[in-house]
Amino acid sequence: DSGAAIYYRQACDAGFARGCTNLGWLMQEGRGLLQNAAAAAELYAQACTAEHARGCSNLGMMHRDGRGVALSLTQAEGFLRQGCTLGHGRGCSHLGDLLFNASAEVGAADLLGADLEGAAAAYDAACTAGHARGCLALGAMIEEGLGRDEAPASAAMLVARACDLGSEEACAAAAGDGRTN
Repeated sequence: DSGAAIYYRQACDAGFARGCTNLGWLMQEGRGLLQNAAAAAELYAQACTAEHARGCSNLGMMHRDGRGVALSLTQAEGFLRQGCTLGHGRGCSHLGDLLFNASAEVGAADLLGADLEGAAAAYDAACTAGHARGCLALGAMIEEGLGRDEAPASAAMLVARACDLGSEEACAAAAGDGRTN
């Protein structure tokens, strides 16, 4: 990993955003380098400025967790949304989780608000990008009647897609009673 860090640093310094993202991950995880979450966040920010989807998503997750940067769900949502818009399926799933959990925290009376619709849209984008977790989460929402007005058959199709994408949880749900929770 330390050898990779040298090449990622060179790539990042030469303006290749993916190199910045990869170097940031090595720093965040302490793989071949001293662990330094703040420096990782700076590298993710540099990559995100250059529109590298994974860099934006990783920076969003760091803001969500307050790791190397100030904890800020507003910043997390913005960076996750940018990563999702740029096509990063995992970022879309994390955006969906953030929006869904924000909805759940405001109380049951507000569960039908825009946050659930936004969560469903983010999970849909994740599923479209081939991220199994997004398919499974959207299927669970539809099954529970949250965020989308779709037939239960849509939930089963999403669970089957998540299984096809490699989700063991989805495969187990599809083989069982079909429920995703």
